[in-house]
Amino acid sequence: MQEAALDHRGSCEFVMRLTKNCRYVLDVLIANPPQTQSSSYDAFALMYVIEKDRIESYAVYMGVLSTLAEGGYIEWLDGSTSEFMLTEKGKNYKELKYMEIRSAVIHEAIGFALGVGAAIVVKLLVN
Repeated sequence: MQEAALDHRGSCEFVMRLTKNCRYVLDVLIANPPQTQSSSYDAFALMYVIEKDRIESYAVYMGVLSTLAEGGYIEWLDGSTSEFMLTEKGKNYKELKYMEIRSAVIHEAIGFALGVGAAIVVKLLVN
């Protein structure tokens, strides 16, 4: 599921809402950094770190990784689906979500204040 959101520069970008499984896999990735110098993860090896009661099967796990790749949270290496890197967006997804919520609240408050101000001006002009 995607929705349009304004970032702090005012441009419109699509922000993906992360599912519970996506957040869980990102947390596992962050908690278990790659042991290689290339800073890439092996999708097959990481499956053994995933709790079986959280992600039921390999197919579900690969679906979660696909969703994360579509959202820009991970990046597949060499076009394969066996090795990937965690992007900055993936590493900082919690902070980015907080910033998105904060920005949305600020935009809503500004819109509300401008609406009330416009209503007061119209009321004064009519009377």
